Amino acid sequence: MRLAFGLLIAVNTSAYASPPETACTTPNEQCYCAEGDAPQTCFVRFKGSASIIPDDVWENINGVSWKPGCPVGREGLRLLSMSHWDANLQPATGEMVVAAQHAEVVLAAFEDLYNARFPIAQMKRVDAFEANDNQSMVANNTSAFNCRRISGTQRWSQHAYGGAIDINPFWNPWVQNERVDPKQAKAFADRKNLRPGMLTEDSAAVTAFTSRGWGWGGHWQRSKDYQHVSATGE
Repeated sequence: MRLAFGLLIAVNTSAYASPPETACTTPNEQCYCAEGDAPQTCFVRFKGSASIIPDDVWENINGVSWKPGCPVGREGLRLLSMSHWDANLQPATGEMVVAAQHAEVVLAAFEDLYNARFPIAQMKRVDAFEANDNQSMVANNTSAFNCRRISGTQRWSQHAYGGAIDINPFWNPWVQNERVDPKQAKAFADRKNLRPGMLTEDSAAVTAFTSRGWGWGGHWQRSKDYQHVSATGE
């Protein structure tokens, strides 16, 4: 169940205290029935919210992942809080910052990922890594807004506009010929050896975004940025 866009609604963490799967009898606002291995199982429902950037969060972002001169200001950003399945397929709650105009689409896409039980290793705002993109990638952290330039250029990254997301970046590295970024993720450059959490043409993560008009870096020609989805396709 996707919560109302534009309102900060507290995530009910008590709903996550119980095991994620139980025998499914009567679905309700907290859980839904889905076909499992047998019998039917009950899964905790998706919870998500979007809000203007609260003061305490802005204090952590300002001067770190946001700096004066960035192409989008505080008023154009939204803080998302949403549930996801972690690497062990346990329910968790994460945060990311995106552009206001993309908040609703991003929540809907991650609801699809949640319902497909697609694992997200962790989801923290990139300021938790001092806005260091490499540190965030090595930590396999899914994140969005980061006011930075495209590496080796003076052009703003789509992350600087809040219109791009890197999903499980260690499991889905950037690859060009023999170059891999992050370099520690070279084993995941082999896309024939599929493992949970990897983005592929038919994966729930790619479909959730491309079906809503976003592009995937796995479709690029000169390089492949398997972690990257964006509103512009760039």
